[in-house]
Amino acid sequence: AVVGASVRIVDSAATTAAHVEEELTRLGILRMGAAGRSRFLTTDNKDRFVRTGSLFLGSPLRNSDVELVDL
Repeated sequence: AVVGASVRIVDSAATTAAHVEEELTRLGILRMGAAGRSRFLTTDNKDRFVRTGSLFLGSPLRNSDVELVDL
């Protein structure tokens, strides 16, 4: 309503996810329904990342899920 009908708003996260799914399907490596594993990298305080990430994700992160990297 603010920008008018001629402006198309794109959800970049949804668009990226759709393209990733297409590419994985094209390569024959898409794994639907398989349990995955999350791994997080941080360049800052690892403990703070675990606390903050848990809040953002809505579920607890384990310290072992986070790796401190030095750039």
